[in-house]
Amino acid sequence: MIRIIQIWILSLCFSTLAHAQTINPPNLKCATAQANGQVLLEWSVPDNPCGPFISYTIYVSTNINGPYSVLTNINTELQTSYLDVSANALVNTYYYYMLSFYNCPGATQPTSDTLDSNPPVTPEIAVVTLNGSFAQLNWLPSPSPETAGFIIYKVVGGANLPVDTVYGATVNSYTDASSNPNSASEEYTIAAFDSCWNASLINIKPQRTLFMSGVPSACKGIAIINWTNYINWNNGVEQYKIYLSFNGAPFTLYDSTTQIIDTIPYTSDNMCVYVTAEELGTNEVSVSNTLCFSPNPQNPLSDVYVHNATVLQPGVNRIFYSANPASQVINLLIERSEDGLVFNSIDAFNPGSVPSVQFYDDEGAFNESRSYYYRVTMKDNCGNEQTSNYAKTILLQGYAFSNLTNELNWDDYIHEKGTVLQYEVKRNTATGWQNVLTYAPPENLFSEDVSALVGDSGNICYVVESLTATVRPDGAPDTVISRSNELCLSQLIKIGMPNAFAPDGKNRIFKPVMRFTGDKSYLFEVFDRWGAVLFSTTDFDQGWDGTYNGKPAQQGAYVYYVRVVDNLGQTTERKGTVVLIR
Repeated sequence: MIRIIQIWILSLCFSTLAHAQTINPPNLKCATAQANGQVLLEWSVPDNPCGPFISYTIYVSTNINGPYSVLTNINTELQTSYLDVSANALVNTYYYYMLSFYNCPGATQPTSDTLDSNPPVTPEIAVVTLNGSFAQLNWLPSPSPETAGFIIYKVVGGANLPVDTVYGATVNSYTDASSNPNSASEEYTIAAFDSCWNASLINIKPQRTLFMSGVPSACKGIAIINWTNYINWNNGVEQYKIYLSFNGAPFTLYDSTTQIIDTIPYTSDNMCVYVTAEELGTNEVSVSNTLCFSPNPQNPLSDVYVHNATVLQPGVNRIFYSANPASQVINLLIERSEDGLVFNSIDAFNPGSVPSVQFYDDEGAFNESRSYYYRVTMKDNCGNEQTSNYAKTILLQGYAFSNLTNELNWDDYIHEKGTVLQYEVKRNTATGWQNVLTYAPPENLFSEDVSALVGDSGNICYVVESLTATVRPDGAPDTVISRSNELCLSQLIKIGMPNAFAPDGKNRIFKPVMRFTGDKSYLFEVFDRWGAVLFSTTDFDQGWDGTYNGKPAQQGAYVYYVRVVDNLGQTTERKGTVVLIR
């Protein structure tokens, strides 16, 4: 009796609670059309604390507004899918919703979401703009109830590259933290997916950020700005608006245009600018990157100047030049002359500016046989043109005399804005270049006895350096060093021959005594009085021992011949007789 009363009391409690409870429907996640037209329904089991399970009922219609009919009842509480084999989703769109039935009298009984057999609808992009330093994609709310999230794509070279996945049907904005819209325009598109990862088609009308660039024109007191056009708004761009800020003040509207280029006057203030695009007939606005310009005074071309011209290496001369760093140089000519009167352009380029002393290497210079004058001519974006002073390189020449004397001479270094203070003659030694003698202009000759300096090769190398005082365009004094070509002089070959030798005595070997032979061609031969060759060698170290075919030659006079080709290709010969003494 007590148990019956307890059951009655519990039943009364559950009956009272049921009036305040809700029977949750299954969470219908997706209705996926199969390749054969059948539709697979998938759901998750609801959480229902009210009464024992009876069934899930699936309703279907080919019209979203109904009428709906019962497709089937699911009598297994933990079942989470059902295949509608009666559907032909290849022909029609099918709409489904579900109800849960539990033994829970009086409880409310809402339906699940109504899903269709189509994949999620492709999202429509609202705008791509800037959010601080990053690109931001905004899209319209999804019309598909099955939408579970969105796939964000960046368009690179025409390819859609996925960058992130956003979960939630109501999310409608994404900021790409890996973007850099301050360097270039960045393009995005989007697709939706349902809870079963069925994806919509990718939106084929990507949109991109506005990217603005600009160039100040110093001579005209303006900045020319241009930007990428905004693409793929349904209604098109109504107008672009340009906003300016001077010296940190708030931005104000400067101009409206339908073009993607404009000019802005400014001279002495710091200025920042950005552009917006507005869609026709909507409130959508895309904001560009912001550009800032330093004060823009009038800076016509000035102070075009050649600092120095020097020999860098055989066949290459180096020219140092400069100009006012604020000048906007659009064309620079490197000019060369052999007489200082007629100059010809050897190169032309657009440097943009000349921020400091620059150099140019003339790789077509015959600097071992001639010297050159150099100057530069520059032209700025205002049309102003200015030609610099000129500077001339040094040509060093010389000769090695047979008395073991080397003689040098050189032409003057010339700088149109300078005065040569001295010339230094330098000789290359085992420890590097050493100063030999310093001359004051106009001296340009040097001679020295090299008998104590030459080695086996007889080769000695020299350069001449000039030290010149100059005055820069700003009045500042300066000194420059110009180096000549390197000149190497080789002494002629010296051949000494004994007039007699005694194979059985003190001078047993007969051979030349030579100086400055280097490692070139050599021939030494000995003949008898009838012209027969008794001895022949091409080895500097070998000599005749007074034998022929292994037998001692007779005492008497013999003819010799010596031929040496030096390291400059010059041939030295010597003929004579030697007396063999027994």
